[in-house]
Amino acid sequence: MNEKHPNELIDEAELRAALQPLRPDPDSFAAGIRQRVEEAEVKLRDQDFDEAKLENSDWLQVAASVIPLPLFGNAGSSGLVKLGQLTLGKKMVAVAALPAIGLLLMVTASIWAIIKIRRVQRGQLAGDIDVLKAGEVTAAWWRQNGYLLGGMSLLMLPLMFTGYTIPVFIIFLVSGIAMVSLITKLGKERLVDRKAIAKVLCPALIILCQLTHLSSMFIHGNPFLDQMLIPAILLLGGIVMLVVCDPASKNVYDTGLVGKWFGGILLVVLAGLFSSSVWNPVTTQDLKTYVESFDHARFSSASWREWQVPAEWLHDSKMQLDLSKPRALLKKELVLAEPNPYILCPAIKADLIHPQDLDQIPDLAVRKNLKFSEYQRGEPFYSVNVHIRFLIQALVMRGELSESERDYLGERLAATMEGLKTKTIVPILEEQLAITQLAQFIDRPLDLELYRDFVHQTLVSHQVLIYKFGHPRGGFTQYTKLNHSDHRATVDAIELMQIYGVPEGVQIDALRSYLRPKHLDLWSRMHARACVRVASLQRLESLPEVQPITWMDYFRYEQNLMMAILFTLVCVFATLGAPKLNGPTSK
Repeated sequence: MNEKHPNELIDEAELRAALQPLRPDPDSFAAGIRQRVEEAEVKLRDQDFDEAKLENSDWLQVAASVIPLPLFGNAGSSGLVKLGQLTLGKKMVAVAALPAIGLLLMVTASIWAIIKIRRVQRGQLAGDIDVLKAGEVTAAWWRQNGYLLGGMSLLMLPLMFTGYTIPVFIIFLVSGIAMVSLITKLGKERLVDRKAIAKVLCPALIILCQLTHLSSMFIHGNPFLDQMLIPAILLLGGIVMLVVCDPASKNVYDTGLVGKWFGGILLVVLAGLFSSSVWNPVTTQDLKTYVESFDHARFSSASWREWQVPAEWLHDSKMQLDLSKPRALLKKELVLAEPNPYILCPAIKADLIHPQDLDQIPDLAVRKNLKFSEYQRGEPFYSVNVHIRFLIQALVMRGELSESERDYLGERLAATMEGLKTKTIVPILEEQLAITQLAQFIDRPLDLELYRDFVHQTLVSHQVLIYKFGHPRGGFTQYTKLNHSDHRATVDAIELMQIYGVPEGVQIDALRSYLRPKHLDLWSRMHARACVRVASLQRLESLPEVQPITWMDYFRYEQNLMMAILFTLVCVFATLGAPKLNGPTSK
């Protein structure tokens, strides 16, 4: 307790008046905090996008100034710099970094390899070869060049973490040079034989398959095709090598013949699995089958949310669906005392619920009275969460909203959309989409022109264009600080672009790459994630602003696959073009 008499103390009102000049203005204080948060977010986003900005760096601008720009589309026609502005080292790195230049070098190297190998093959005389001598020459070549190849391999491993096409280009280029060098060495010793070449190239292709499989996990580009096609192509070449390199013995119990058949079957299975995205992709019919067969929600509301994406897309596409199984599953939810709105909202979006189905929910009128407080008119909702969405949708479907109540909700939804401009810790793409669709649902649509720039800025800032290990780039995220793509945020982003248009800053090719087919779809075509991805890609391709993929786009982004095809063709040419010698010493 204070020992002084109360009359000796300063009056509380006088104390407040004296401290009033020192009290910060609430609005200025909130504005200052908001400005600091925005500056921190911009700084963090700039740091995270440093790697993505490499595509527009001065090195690549210089490289673009020395090659035909039409090869790269519109992306390569701006921001060029003069060659004299950079050092020779930067110019060389810039030129080497461009995928098209790497592919051009690979084509040139392939032509050189074919010419070189053909000369060796023509110089080979028919007759017997000494298998032991061929082995000695090969071993001597490895002793002479093994350290160089090993060093190149070690240098290549850290480059894999940088992405782009450089690591794969180095893999194929070094491997091609090594192959031609070894064949040339054998040719000088007159030891070129089809079986001998096949025995060398078959293991080499298998090793390259493993390396390119690892490298494909770090791709930074925008491939439209599954990158597992690269090891699939190499495995097909290995199958050819294995067929050519048949053992001399025809005894079915011979271990060499058994190994040949086992290895051949294994390579065929792997090649078929890795290339399944091409010969057995997930189709619209697969989506239809998945939607119609939905009779068990393994993960409750999460399964319903995944099912809703392809179901809504097929409904928007005017496809006739038999939804008897999903309706039977939904009835089990409607009979509960407290139905789960996380299940009912996806069902409404997919047009699975009829108005009479909502008669089993008796407390909607009570909730309605609680939500229409006049003093809140024009005030934003704290969050347009799933409970608010379901309540509004259910009231509209049951015809329990008057025109004035629709006006009331329209004002609050518009205020909520406006309030999102100052919020930072919300799933903003989901909120923007929910507000826009709810406003349309109550026949009080938002002014799209008024909010178009805001939505476009959000889409551009929330597309993930940097690479993080284990997380593909090109999709969207609900929170910029997470910096990795999320399939649900990507679904929301595509639906927003369907309503507000595609902003110029969104990289459609990167988004296509994020949604590209996967070889594992062969086993998961009835899995929700694969169906969500395919339905999202089909919705994206249906947007009028999105141009169809052309052969030039494949040329720009599928250099790794083209390199694999070229290298495999060179290996097959080197093997089948070699003479098949059947001398006694070659058995």
